[in-house]
Amino acid sequence: MPSAFVVTTASNTVTLDVARKGTVSLTISNTTGRPVRVRLKSVALGQAKPEWVTFDGGDFRDLSLGGSLQVTAVVAVPLDVAPGAYPVRVDVVAEDQPMEDFAQGPELTIQVPAAAPPPKKFPWWILAVVLAVLVLGSGIVFVLTRGGDDEDLPDPPPSPPGLTTLHASVDIAGKIVKSTAKAQIERLEAGTFEVTFPMNVSGCAYVASIGSTKDPFVFAPALAVTAAGHRSPNGVFVQTHALGNVPPNSFGPKDGHPFHLIVSCPSSSFAVVRPGGQLARGSAGTSVTPLGSGRYKVGFGRDISACAAVATIGDVGNGTAPVGEAFVQDGPTSDSVAIVTEQVGNTPTDSLPFHVALECTRDRFAVFLNNAIVRGASDGGTQEALFGSDVSGCTAVAAPFTPQQARPTGFATSNKGKRDSSVRVELKNFGYGTGIDPAQLGFTLILSCPPRSKAVDATGPKLQDREQPRKP
Repeated sequence: MPSAFVVTTASNTVTLDVARKGTVSLTISNTTGRPVRVRLKSVALGQAKPEWVTFDGGDFRDLSLGGSLQVTAVVAVPLDVAPGAYPVRVDVVAEDQPMEDFAQGPELTIQVPAAAPPPKKFPWWILAVVLAVLVLGSGIVFVLTRGGDDEDLPDPPPSPPGLTTLHASVDIAGKIVKSTAKAQIERLEAGTFEVTFPMNVSGCAYVASIGSTKDPFVFAPALAVTAAGHRSPNGVFVQTHALGNVPPNSFGPKDGHPFHLIVSCPSSSFAVVRPGGQLARGSAGTSVTPLGSGRYKVGFGRDISACAAVATIGDVGNGTAPVGEAFVQDGPTSDSVAIVTEQVGNTPTDSLPFHVALECTRDRFAVFLNNAIVRGASDGGTQEALFGSDVSGCTAVAAPFTPQQARPTGFATSNKGKRDSSVRVELKNFGYGTGIDPAQLGFTLILSCPPRSKAVDATGPKLQDREQPRKP
């Protein structure tokens, strides 16, 4: 689908002065075939911040039929930001049809110089010495006559406990049913939500999957995609896309799809990757190597063969992610996983950004393929992974898992288990049935649990097979 607008610039580099300010000119052309009012949106990539970029004349513009206009983007970077190159993007969205008519602008690099040295100040220490001499005597008298010991100053408030992951599970009505750190949710429009945590999560990765919070089955399959918060750096932007009967015929953000979200932060292992395989951010030692069209090796610099990873299509900044799916495979080396990105029901493509979260904690992950235990178990359709602890307060995110040479097809949902110590994962093909080849499609599953959760057994996940009629 062609873009509704064309955004160009004469220079992709924004050079700032010593006061950390600068401008860049953009040209926006209307190709929608109608007059339209648009909103300009600053999208932060990497370590940049969206509030650094504003627009002379405000965020809204009116474009005539087939018309073009010039926009001046004003850049102002705080003086406490380290010198370096910071990527940003300017997107254009139609006010009346934001999900249908939009365009991503070219990536702009803000060159932040070293801050100007502060001006020399008057040597006030000379005056301070004079004043000190005048008050020295009274100070000594005060110390000798005040009596009693110094009163203890109150201790500073303790730092919040370090968390490697945050999570939230959202029900079919768009309400949070469990989360860490008292997360909050706002519905922005149909199938579009902002989940907000009481801390900055802009440097983290966001993985999500559709899944019921009340029963083992999902009757209206969909996909979830993510991005950094649109409201604040404490937020995560999530969209749930309904799938057409014969993909890729019809998608669109739609309500009525419960989902699970895990936020993997710098103290854990994660990667956020741009289209084509460039690492946008990640934990220490993370690297990305393209392996072919839409297939990437994500390395973590250590042996992860006893771990599990999940992946989700997600914008690397605070834009809107395209619709697609990320499949997980064992990597070509023991320190890596392989990720395959594809448009739904199509061949792999390099055009999709994605997020990866890695979990190595025992009894917090499971991997299933070909009706056999890989690092967990699977029966090729619907299975219940039984863990050695109560995981009813945890959030589980699943992703489809395939052999290295398989052509990915299908999707996985993570659902409430029949027991407090279990999670049920359902695999479906793109016809929404469970008639999949168990040798070609399995799943990988990770958990994020509240810090107070305690394991009662450390033997790892087990398979709880259940012979029962499926719901129609």
